[in-house]
Amino acid sequence: MGEVARLERDAAWYYLDPSEHDTHWAGDPLMNQPGVRDGNLASPMSELYVTAVLDREGVVLRERLDWYESN
Repeated sequence: MGEVARLERDAAWYYLDPSEHDTHWAGDPLMNQPGVRDGNLASPMSELYVTAVLDREGVVLRERLDWYESN
């Protein structure tokens, strides 16, 4: 999910160092969309989990990718 967003939507990998940030997201690979969604991070693993495990309404992964604006 993260690599698709990086390649197709100009997103970038982002990392919060656990020694510098007190958040449960620290230490996990995150995505950012520089210049578009600065500071609004997404977790590719959470997106996969939501789509594959929790989704009961038929939302497909492609729709989750739409969170990233097209380039």
